[in-house]
Amino acid sequence: MDYKSLFSQESHLEIDTGLVVPLIKVNKILFGTTELFPVIGKLTLINADIITEKEKIYYLKLNKFHEYINLIRNQQERIPFFPYNYYSLFEPNNVDYKALFEPIKEYLNYLDKIDNHHSETIKYIINPKNILNCELISSFDTTYCIRFEKKGKPLFITLNIENLDSAYGLSYSPDRDDKQYERLFEQHKKVLLMESPERFLITNLERVIGDETFATNIVKSYLCKNEFNTPLIGICNLILWKNKEAMYHSIEQFFVNYSNLVNKEIEEIYTNLESVNINFEGFNKFILSIELNDLQQWEVKDQINELYYKITHELIRSFEILYLDK
Repeated sequence: MDYKSLFSQESHLEIDTGLVVPLIKVNKILFGTTELFPVIGKLTLINADIITEKEKIYYLKLNKFHEYINLIRNQQERIPFFPYNYYSLFEPNNVDYKALFEPIKEYLNYLDKIDNHHSETIKYIINPKNILNCELISSFDTTYCIRFEKKGKPLFITLNIENLDSAYGLSYSPDRDDKQYERLFEQHKKVLLMESPERFLITNLERVIGDETFATNIVKSYLCKNEFNTPLIGICNLILWKNKEAMYHSIEQFFVNYSNLVNKEIEEIYTNLESVNINFEGFNKFILSIELNDLQQWEVKDQINELYYKITHELIRSFEILYLDK
């Protein structure tokens, strides 16, 4: 695996140095902290030409990523904070944190065994793409409190060597009680259900389509069906068109047949497509009206149909869960 790809979305190109990524982003993923220099000192990294500074922000040079990892490996001291991803990716056999990390792995396995709507969403929040989405927010003696960010209220886990009767607590004692995973799951599920219906729907839809912005647009469009909340360009960007002309052909056909579902005149798609929005019915009709001849290959049409099914299925299932919970 090319571990540099973990940071590709956060990177940008600097003419003099190549691709760079904010050092704080790297440390958040690897060590669960937003500290700039949690393991290796600033001067060491500067002298090794591994980082660069611009407008008071320190960046890691992606072509020096493995040199950064090698410096960390050569450290004799225990790595601080919560380096779950670092050890999982680069030193899986290291025993420094093994006991502490085991309950996290067991909880993820528990979520897999539950295998329902809530467990899938919770696991996606905690461990998207098999990378723990955590930040250590406090630690004292044998207690570690970690936060899993998401839109809306975050999820928490508190790790302690003791068997604590805590809603968010997991014990890493050798004789820990397996019932703690059920208790934590019920608490995390409660957090999701206690949020607004809109946020609950967005979180669930993001899990199945993998794009938070698109999920937000679809949910807002669904909740306000007569309002033009869905950018047409957002849908177009998800589709593998044969070429640009094919994309505009598909849009033109949609405009001709469903002009009442669009907030702009057809002429504006050529001058400012980013301003063209459709309502929820327009989203459905546009997806279903795309012709096979406008796509790169016939498999793309099947992918579009699968995406459409996932979206509609998830919206219906989420509303069913909200209704049953009420």
